[in-house]
Amino acid sequence: YRKVTGKCTFYCRKRVDMQYGLKKLQADMAKPTEASWRRMKKFLRYMKATQHYENIIEVDKEEFLAGILDGYSDTDWAKDKVTRKSISCGILMISTAQVLSYSRGQSVVATSSGEAEFYGLAAMASEAMFVLNLLQELGFDFKGRLMTDSTAARAMSMRTGVGKVKHLEVRALHLQDLVKR
Repeated sequence: YRKVTGKCTFYCRKRVDMQYGLKKLQADMAKPTEASWRRMKKFLRYMKATQHYENIIEVDKEEFLAGILDGYSDTDWAKDKVTRKSISCGILMISTAQVLSYSRGQSVVATSSGEAEFYGLAAMASEAMFVLNLLQELGFDFKGRLMTDSTAARAMSMRTGVGKVKHLEVRALHLQDLVKR
């Protein structure tokens, strides 16, 4: 089970459509169950059926020179049935080209969907800062834009401090500073 999951991790690291399923396989690596093996078989069947899929990175020169890095964030609140932790997903794009994508579990249990979306948006901001700094080191001047479908997360990111949500993780408050810049 571990060997196959490791190989899947290598082959699927750039496949956005497989990231969540792969995360579920990796979570069962310590003690695989019968359900784990069923998920593995289903994942491998999907992998075989979509082996011809590829990520094509194509950007027009004008779109690249516009210097906009778009980040899209979404979170499924309390998606994990065992730990009740939320799942954050994000994708960074320059025009229509995917630069980075991820699907990962949050480290804390959020007490509301707005709080979970705020943590997801803060994670996207960190990833965007990494890519923006990398582009700056390469000599390109880019600005970042973050998109979310949550008005609560947007409101939390635009204010200063925790506001009415008294239990926010301090490490996520850097997003408020980034929004002010």
